[in-house]
Amino acid sequence: MKIKKSTERYIRTLTENLRKEMKIHAPVTVKFVVLPNDIDANTTPYYSIDPKTKKPYNYSFIIRFNTNFIKANEKNLKSDGITGMIVHELAHCRHFIEDKEAYDKRPHTDPDFRKLIHKYMKGDGKNDFQDAYQPEVNVRAAVRPRKNSVAPSWLSQFWLYSCPKCGFTDAFITDLRTKQPKCEKCGNTKPISVKLPVKDAAQLDIMAQKLLSGAKTAKEKDQILLQIMTRYLKKNLTQQQKMAFDQIRKNKDAFDAPIVKKQMKHGATASRKRRLTSVNVKRNR
Repeated sequence: MKIKKSTERYIRTLTENLRKEMKIHAPVTVKFVVLPNDIDANTTPYYSIDPKTKKPYNYSFIIRFNTNFIKANEKNLKSDGITGMIVHELAHCRHFIEDKEAYDKRPHTDPDFRKLIHKYMKGDGKNDFQDAYQPEVNVRAAVRPRKNSVAPSWLSQFWLYSCPKCGFTDAFITDLRTKQPKCEKCGNTKPISVKLPVKDAAQLDIMAQKLLSGAKTAKEKDQILLQIMTRYLKKNLTQQQKMAFDQIRKNKDAFDAPIVKKQMKHGATASRKRRLTSVNVKRNR
């Protein structure tokens, strides 16, 4: 998953500016990597141990941002939710330097960590602490900026497929590193599939939720979902795929189950490496 160079520059610059503002006197390296969908970023501290005092010194940190999460929020980069994510990770850095023991035991609930967020998260003044600690997740943030919301990572991993053997059409979420497209109805491993752009994935979800609210029966819901998925599938297919897809619709009386979509949690993980036990501490949203 590639993100725009301008997006990377924006995140790096904002992180460095906030590092200085938060008085973190240690280098912070920013990286963009693929992380699980329930983690938008994580922080790894590094340090040396003074052989005489046995105390840590010479700190440095790596903050890894989930490329899927950043990609889903490229239209929402200036929201308080994105700024809050960076403040949250930098608060981990400073908390580690000032009180390693509290960081190890209570990385998200320690009063000093929460005070850092209260002090340095400066948004619109409405939900500043929450925007950094547990921001609202809203699909609409991927379509147009929302000051106090972030878009979920799964929007950048949303696929649609239609099976040429049985005509089944469905949606699934995957990065395709571990799961290959496969028809859930007949098992065919070569369905016509396409990964939707983030905006289309968000609009599909918004439209589905709106139209499904008026459906009274399961059959009506299935028909609505089939129409929506067909629309966005055809929109993003290559010309060759469209010809094959049109043939499917002619030959098959396709029946489709509702979209299977996980409601993902999104959070930050404070990872501890080198002399520390690696522990995942998620920021529940």
